[in-house]
Amino acid sequence: MDFRHASPCEHLTRNFPRDPKNLFISPWYQLPSAKTGFFSQVPFNSRHDTQETLNMIAKHTILALDIAGNPWAWLSAQEAIHYYAIGKIAWELGEEETVFRGGWSRAGVQSMIAVKPIIAVAGSSIMAKMLRPIPLGHDNNLLFKRDRYTCAYCGQVLGRHDLSRDHVLARSRGGEDSWMNCVTSCRRCNCSKDAKLVSDFKPLQYVPYAPCRAEHFLLSGRHVLADQHDFLAASLPRHSRLL
Repeated sequence: MDFRHASPCEHLTRNFPRDPKNLFISPWYQLPSAKTGFFSQVPFNSRHDTQETLNMIAKHTILALDIAGNPWAWLSAQEAIHYYAIGKIAWELGEEETVFRGGWSRAGVQSMIAVKPIIAVAGSSIMAKMLRPIPLGHDNNLLFKRDRYTCAYCGQVLGRHDLSRDHVLARSRGGEDSWMNCVTSCRRCNCSKDAKLVSDFKPLQYVPYAPCRAEHFLLSGRHVLADQHDFLAASLPRHSRLL
């Protein structure tokens, strides 16, 4: 394909790799020049350069919002670069920024994309409306984080391997596997309670609740930056245990 006759959007839409591991695996990396729009290739000097770039991409997660400012998704750096390259960023927030560099144009200009920690993606409002309710999940990570690794019956703060999910109203009694019916419990209390009603066992040390979207993103995020944390924390309700 002749890069000189392809628009940046067309080329990135066709050829932008989906898997972050594939972005810099090749010894050649392509991006449109900021000035000319031409694509050019530049070799990495060594395997170390490739691995260093991969490590940088792996540790960066970008908070994506819809136009109204509602949290929409955690994006990988590669996904964020894609939205920047095709002109889908409506606005951005954050003091810190990460600059990703690509190939060189014939004019000697290296292509660069500066990625902010918080971005609003144009057209994402429709996708946000299609999002399902916040899932509880099956691995208990979000549940334990919500409850601060504290048993709802004895109040002990324990490690993950000593905790389990307990249904306040047992499944055998028709209880749902939902945020409002699940609490963190130590294994001993869970076994002792079995299918009993709470009134026949021990009073709850705290009340279960369904996290709002901002809290869900704080619970599920990895390597959350200060700008991202402050933005999400500003939307937390007073009863949130993350405050």
